Amino acid sequence: MTKSTIDILKDDYPQIPAKILEALDAADINRTQIMLCTYILRQTYEDNRSAAPIYFREFGYLKNVSLPWIKNQLRLLIERKIVICLEENPGEIGFYIINPKVSEWEAKRPYNQKA
Repeated sequence: MTKSTIDILKDDYPQIPAKILEALDAADINRTQIMLCTYILRQTYEDNRSAAPIYFREFGYLKNVSLPWIKNQLRLLIERKIVICLEENPGEIGFYIINPKVSEWEAKRPYNQKA
């Protein structure tokens, strides 16, 4: 590839830190949690925002996943310190980021806790 092609591709894709992507690959999280994390990463880094607003109604296209399940999975990610909730508004919107301090993430899922 020529340098100009590399520059064009670089501008089209968000610059997500590699250590966060590597940590997500190694984290013991389920498919729904991976989907939530990638959604938060895309919303944050694509638009150069400080946090990703999550409107839970946006996940209505997932036919096999209920809204309470998504909220529960997000809560588990917050408990493990993978996701940080910056602001939660009444209703169904909140502002979230992926914790950039990967060393603070808790390694294991709390299997024994009730949802």
